[in-house]
Amino acid sequence: MTHATISSTTGAHPPSLTPGPGSSPESAGDATIFSALNGLLRQRALVLGCAVLFGAAGGLWAFSRERVYTSVSSFMPEGRQSAAGGLAAQLGLSLPGMGGSESPQFYVDLLRSRELLGSAVTTALTVPGSPRPMTLVDLYDVEGETPALRRDAAIDRLDAAVDLSSSARTNVVSVKVSASSPTLAQQLNRRLLDLLGEFNLRRRQSRASEERRFAEERLATVKAELRVAEDRLQTFLQSNRDYENSPSLVFSYERLQADVVLLRQVVMTLQQSAEQAKIEEVRDTPTITLVESSSLPVRPDPRGTVKFALIGAFVGFVLGIAVAFVRETLTSPSVRATSDYEEFVRLRREALSDLLHPWRAFRRRRSPGAERLA
Repeated sequence: MTHATISSTTGAHPPSLTPGPGSSPESAGDATIFSALNGLLRQRALVLGCAVLFGAAGGLWAFSRERVYTSVSSFMPEGRQSAAGGLAAQLGLSLPGMGGSESPQFYVDLLRSRELLGSAVTTALTVPGSPRPMTLVDLYDVEGETPALRRDAAIDRLDAAVDLSSSARTNVVSVKVSASSPTLAQQLNRRLLDLLGEFNLRRRQSRASEERRFAEERLATVKAELRVAEDRLQTFLQSNRDYENSPSLVFSYERLQADVVLLRQVVMTLQQSAEQAKIEEVRDTPTITLVESSSLPVRPDPRGTVKFALIGAFVGFVLGIAVAFVRETLTSPSVRATSDYEEFVRLRREALSDLLHPWRAFRRRRSPGAERLA
């Protein structure tokens, strides 16, 4: 009887909810995932509100931006054989960098250089609605304590408005310049191409001047060597009138004759190179070939309202999820019952009080002993 009573009493206890040693941890993990999803669904209004708010802010910001116009042009560098390169080619030599033109990337980097952009921002341009020509320093209305700082800020603005691309396959460089009006964009694009042509022209003329100087100096030296070689050949012929009957004399004659012939060829080549360098020194023909001249934009660039609205909605959605998880964690009964949560509430109240009354926090920091006594 006692045994039966004990058995019935024992069987009356409810089964334990604590997972035993043999229970799988996947059930606990699934419960955690579903708890997080349930919390996210409970805070769905917050998540959707953040997505809508940030999406509307992104679309409104894009729609309120100033309309800009983009002028497009493209060009191809001209390949040209230099005077020194022509001399090397006639002598059967191949010198690096003496023939052809620079790579398209060279012109991209040149258009990005601060020297060329600095010349562009200080150029007076015709601005629609303005009674007088204005520079980009004045048009951009940049801030700066000195003219140099304002010019540097205008260069940064122009650099951001220029889009450059090059094709290594076709050697074509594309230039895109954006501005607040179609005519201003076209003028800026055209001005950059003009500055590029002027730089190439000065560089080509300077190089031709150095090549002319080199060719003339070398020509004078080779002419002196030729005179010496001709004098040796003349002396040999005067001393050996009947040299055909002596093999050794014939060999000496041929060697002297070969020296004279070679030096005469070098003199002729240097004379041609010097004349070519003189022509290049005064040549003012364009150094680039325009594939597409600076266009006048007929419509403004798209603002990208939809794109920025979607980006803002995505950012707001992610931020809303983060805020929802934090909010669910702070409102959980198991978290509220901990001492850490109580300390968090107390510190939050103190922080808000310090923000509203900063002098109290300063006074408490200056006299920590008096606060402890109080």
